[in-house]
Amino acid sequence: MSNNISNINSGATTKDYIKKVGFDTYVNIVNSITGPTTVDNFEKLGTITPDQFILSGDILTSKCKTWTWESGEKSKQFSYLPSNKQFLMSRNCPCINRVKDMENFKSDLMDVNDDNGDEWSLTISDETNNNMNEKKIDDIPDIDNFNDNDIDNDIDNLISDDDDDFCLIEDDEQTLKDDNIIRTRSYDIYITYDQYHQCPKVYIQGYSQNGIILTPEQMYLDISKDYLHKTVSVEMHPHLSIYTIFIHPCRHAEIMKKFISVLKNSKNDIKAEQCLFLFLKFVSSVIPTINYDFTFDI
Repeated sequence: MSNNISNINSGATTKDYIKKVGFDTYVNIVNSITGPTTVDNFEKLGTITPDQFILSGDILTSKCKTWTWESGEKSKQFSYLPSNKQFLMSRNCPCINRVKDMENFKSDLMDVNDDNGDEWSLTISDETNNNMNEKKIDDIPDIDNFNDNDIDNDIDNLISDDDDDFCLIEDDEQTLKDDNIIRTRSYDIYITYDQYHQCPKVYIQGYSQNGIILTPEQMYLDISKDYLHKTVSVEMHPHLSIYTIFIHPCRHAEIMKKFISVLKNSKNDIKAEQCLFLFLKFVSSVIPTINYDFTFDI
């Protein structure tokens, strides 16, 4: 752990550290005064409430067994979330290639305008872009009748018939025989709720083929260059005492809002309880070589 911390601190200046401490203090004060939101602004602003985060997480974990709810450290639990549903986690996600070695990953830029009139661009893969414009999300069941004990029956319409095994990783015989398999990395992926930005937030922890924790510099090799050192950096996990790579959530709501608009313009409907499925599509553009997303296509 000490080696990991030294690598983290070496990449940050004193000015950056002071700025981060100041911002974190401000966020904590605002969160303590305002409390978690209860207003549904998913379609209007792209934000979600803690209840919508929990509901979407229940659907994700029920339909995709690679994702689980976790409690984390008791002293770091958020009071507005159930103690056994503090964050979502997908373990040991394979990562065979580095981003620089990818040959078939093609991306495009989606222009996004925020509420302040600033223009910026979001990199999305061609596959994600095509899915958003061509695939229709099936209607989900009436959420008023949602039952934790019967969730599988309630959300069958979320997944198309040809995606029944979308959570399973099929063994590729050639890959298993290939000597390159010894260079395969793995990642633990965490999704938490960010009260201040009112959206999901992603953390990742990487491991070598020998199970050794990767340094931030090593993990940066698996981050799309369009995001590296711009929206990706290092932070202590909010529920665990580990340092991880995380994706800044300051633009997540705007991205979600843009995706919602694209889907609606393509005659596709999207509801707040499906937000994590949509969110995972965006995250795949940031960490395109980490094989974690076994959800249905959007």
